Amino acid sequence: MLRIVLIKPTHPGNIGAAARAMKVMGVESLYLVAPSEFPSAVATDRASSAADILENATVVPDLLSAIADCELVYGSGSDVRDAPWKTLSPKKAAEHLAERSADREVAVVFGTERSGMTNEELMLCQGQIQIPTGQGYHSLNLAAAVQIICYEYLLATQDSQPAVSSAEGVGIDRQKREVLYRLIESLATQSGYLNQEQLKQFPQKIRVMIDRLALSARDADLLLGFCRRILRCFK
Repeated sequence: MLRIVLIKPTHPGNIGAAARAMKVMGVESLYLVAPSEFPSAVATDRASSAADILENATVVPDLLSAIADCELVYGSGSDVRDAPWKTLSPKKAAEHLAERSADREVAVVFGTERSGMTNEELMLCQGQIQIPTGQGYHSLNLAAAVQIICYEYLLATQDSQPAVSSAEGVGIDRQKREVLYRLIESLATQSGYLNQEQLKQFPQKIRVMIDRLALSARDADLLLGFCRRILRCFK
């Protein structure tokens, strides 16, 4: 199932408008990270016939709590950044999300209305969806951005076949992915592989590498066990 995650939305009207945009496209799972004002009559008014999405919305304190059980997570934005994570068009991202959402949790994250997502928040995702805009103005209304992604997802789910689930093919959720990141980082540090200067860039690079591998759950368990065994040698 696809969930939409809004980080620290400041105006309740934007939450309601985003819920309405989701409802029109058949997406109903909404997560709110530390909203400034929610529940809100303003949000309900703007949501119109999508009030049920607001009633069932999940409020969490931080982004990691919102995506911990998700196998695939993309951040959304219109800006191009000098960073190692992969970037995708809304169409291509929606295809990947549709492939995995038949029996697994996936998410698209939207940043604050004023500044979008930070690099630290994007590092928790497996890629960035870049919504193209005209040259004169690059800022999208939050609800409009949500609707673009949900529209592409609707098209992709209509065109895709249900994914085949097996012990080999099921990917790893966000929580296990974070454990793997930390273990490899600890290995690189305790083994002396990295100096202090290299250590600054390593966490970002290892996240990108692991995400590109698209490990199955069984592969991840094997790698986790291997890393833990090696770490014991340094204790």
